[in-house]
Amino acid sequence: MGVFQKIGNALARLMYGRNGVDQLSLAIVVGSLVLDLVSMFVAPHHLWLGNALYLVSIAAWAFALFRIFSRNLTKRRSENQRWVNWMWRMKSARMPRPAMRTRPTNTSPARTVKPSAGCRWARGKSSSPVPSAAPRFMPGRKGRRRWLKEKPRECRRSALPRQQTAPPC
Repeated sequence: MGVFQKIGNALARLMYGRNGVDQLSLAIVVGSLVLDLVSMFVAPHHLWLGNALYLVSIAAWAFALFRIFSRNLTKRRSENQRWVNWMWRMKSARMPRPAMRTRPTNTSPARTVKPSAGCRWARGKSSSPVPSAAPRFMPGRKGRRRWLKEKPRECRRSALPRQQTAPPC
């Protein structure tokens, strides 16, 4: 066993049961690096501002290391989840909303297809069919793949009249 492999094993044992690097701690590290760079450029002109930014950067590094080596996984994961949710809200708020399309109203009564035993339909108030997430094949014994039966006739597109759309199965 080489020296580097021993060091890697020791680090793995050290990090066992700890939080590790997550998205929030990575963002804190990147933010502290940015603060370091800004303090480098600001310090020659405004010494007190450069020193203040440098101290904030060091505090951010310390907080990131605290989060990485923390054993309180539930608190760190909840903090990370709040960060991810906040980032998602910020990113989705900047994205343009899709234009609302108006559907032409159909005056004729809609035809419906009754669900068969092979189709999976949504439960509750909605009558829309829900596509099945099951694969087309399932593993059999000894690693062989066993193909599922064909979709029922009511679920196939060719079995329906031309104007009607088939429910996804």
